[in-house]
Amino acid sequence: MKKSGKFLGVLLAVCMVITMNTVSAYTDSGVQDTKWDEYAAMEFAGGTGTKDDPYRIEKGEQLAKLAKDVSAGNTHKGEYFRLEKDIDLSAHRWIPIGDYGGISYISFEGFLDGNCKTISGMVVDQSKDKQSAGLFGYIFNTTAGNEVGVKDLTIANAALYVDESIMVGSAQYVSAGILVAGSMANPGYKGTVVFENISVSGTITVKATKGSHKIGGLIGEDNRGIVRKCATDVTITGASNTGGMTGISCDTRFENCTAKGRISGLWALGGFVGYASSSTMNDKTTESTFVNCIADVAVEASDWNAGGFVGSADFGMFKNSASFGTVTSTVTEWEARVGGFIGGAGKVNSNVNFVCCHSASLVTYDE
Repeated sequence: MKKSGKFLGVLLAVCMVITMNTVSAYTDSGVQDTKWDEYAAMEFAGGTGTKDDPYRIEKGEQLAKLAKDVSAGNTHKGEYFRLEKDIDLSAHRWIPIGDYGGISYISFEGFLDGNCKTISGMVVDQSKDKQSAGLFGYIFNTTAGNEVGVKDLTIANAALYVDESIMVGSAQYVSAGILVAGSMANPGYKGTVVFENISVSGTITVKATKGSHKIGGLIGEDNRGIVRKCATDVTITGASNTGGMTGISCDTRFENCTAKGRISGLWALGGFVGYASSSTMNDKTTESTFVNCIADVAVEASDWNAGGFVGSADFGMFKNSASFGTVTSTVTEWEARVGGFIGGAGKVNSNVNFVCCHSASLVTYDE
């Protein structure tokens, strides 16, 4: 029997995520043959890399130099960069700045000031380049007092292609986010990776074979960061552990952020966050917090754990947040675990807390 209705509140469910499905392959006819790292500049447009005199980036070749530097092992730790002009990346395929578990873990440890400029036309194809997908592959902080992150940036009309069957070494998952595939600070440096006033739009297309993913509109997986005043407008297809803002979230604080768009895929799909957990196993003090955030994302799952705001949560604090997009699950072989705000809670329900949260999502599922 088909059920639907307005859910004003929170639906909690206890579940385990174990099912895997296969989706059809994507076409990549629009992916460029040439790569930006083949056209990287020798120098930046100026600057010395300090906070008062950042390295200046005026064109794609100079942004590609940053990516090539990081790929070669220069993390640019403690250094600053600033965009001086809008940048069009449509001429070549983009190779991310760092890599989060694709070929290896290679991180950017500096700070990029977008200077209210726009990066447009970015295309990343993980199936060709075997890396995590995003403008950045990996942003990481290992040192107290080091300022790491991105601010005041727009990324418009990006296209990311991810193929889970393209594995490297022992990698068992794929990560993608239009800004960054993975971001993390070491234990003890919580909140030292900061993303502020960033807007992204575009598509992320995933070819799935096993269902092991970390896919978000802004960030694939976050750990011990701060995200403020960020917005997404994305279409994501084919993945699990997927959210309109972030795929998997641990020990990060989100404030005044908005996710829009459409997500369709397997399990653990949420309009804002796919799967919320803790950075230390079973430690509630290392959960993520979501404050004054909105998800207006249409969510469609072919498996269980789908929610208007969060797909599945083991831990999490949700305050003054709301979901409005439709939620649909087409699974018929088992309980769908769907809800207007949350799909499923994987551990003890008391580990997930809600304060003044609201959902006006139309939820539809088969029974």
